[in-house]
Amino acid sequence: MGKAMIIKFSDIGRCPKQSLSPRHYYADGSCRCSEIPAAKARLEQLSKLRKKILEQIDNEIKQLKDDIIS
Repeated sequence: MGKAMIIKFSDIGRCPKQSLSPRHYYADGSCRCSEIPAAKARLEQLSKLRKKILEQIDNEIKQLKDDIIS
């Protein structure tokens, strides 16, 4: 069985989402909302990197095909 966690009304009141989920809060009462912008920024960064890598792969495949044909 998991540990019981007490959430203070004041902690919930400070949360922008006013989440009632115990997993949304740290032991000190702060919430995880501050993690969301950082996670979104990292996701965007990784998406751009993925796109760049896929473009490089496509360019190398095209070059290899051109080399084979000529």
